[in-house]
Amino acid sequence: MTDLRITLPEGFLNEEVRSGYTVSEEIKGLWAVQLDLLNKLDEVCKEYDIEYFVMFGTLLGAVRHKGFIPWDDDIDVVCTRDNFEKLCKVAKEAFTEPYFFQTEYTDKGSHTFYAKLRNSNTAAILKPEVESQYKYNQGIFIDIFIIDEAPSDETELQNHLAVLKKEMYNSIRFARLFDAHRVYSRHKVVELMKPLIYVMRFFVKALNIPNFPLKKFDRLAAKYRGRSDAGYYGHFGIAEKYVYPKEWFDEKVYLDFEMLKVPCPKEYEKILESRYGNWKEFVIGTQEHIMSVIDTDKSYREYI
Repeated sequence: MTDLRITLPEGFLNEEVRSGYTVSEEIKGLWAVQLDLLNKLDEVCKEYDIEYFVMFGTLLGAVRHKGFIPWDDDIDVVCTRDNFEKLCKVAKEAFTEPYFFQTEYTDKGSHTFYAKLRNSNTAAILKPEVESQYKYNQGIFIDIFIIDEAPSDETELQNHLAVLKKEMYNSIRFARLFDAHRVYSRHKVVELMKPLIYVMRFFVKALNIPNFPLKKFDRLAAKYRGRSDAGYYGHFGIAEKYVYPKEWFDEKVYLDFEMLKVPCPKEYEKILESRYGNWKEFVIGTQEHIMSVIDTDKSYREYI
């Protein structure tokens, strides 16, 4: 186990049955590194007055399990665009080895619409990343999503979502053509274009051309920032897009999450109901990520 700056409870790393689900030693090690990352993020956010909330499965885990959902394998947090930009400004100074704050702008080719905080002395390599032989940082991570303001008017909201979806996929296409180390396609036209694609990729890298569709996406996602007609927050950098009334995030409460206290929106029950429906009903699920490599002792560098 890589050196961690948090103190784990005795026996935390042992295999354990939680709520009828067996959590392996490997996943316990993964959790330990992720908790250390969350603790580091919390320290930085408190130092620089940056507000964030745990969200998605992490919020559900805090409310229902006082920690990880037994079959979960990641930690998700969100912050507003303003707070995210504050975090980006201090990240290089605040997160030093082994911590690494990863965005498309700090680690070109990683290509996400949000950020990951990683531990560079570890490895968490997803199956598609192994197949494509990506070279970016692939240490164990937690996700830091952006929630942007969105219009209250339903028609305008749907139009906004459609525009963002289009720009998101334009950015993904750009990344696949120019950032990936291989081009995978069964389409004969793409196969025939491979030589041209590799030439174009050379010039994109040589001239350090940024992913301009991603910049456009970021600009459009922030379109309603500070506007009086923005009544929602939404997270738009993933395939599934949900919006929540802004007032649900006006206050926060701290709940137990394993050995930590984590900030949650005060209206967490409304958020969980909106996202999961009957979230109190206990149904054993599956892990979200398909990881080919989880290693808490070796760096991702030894695998790529």
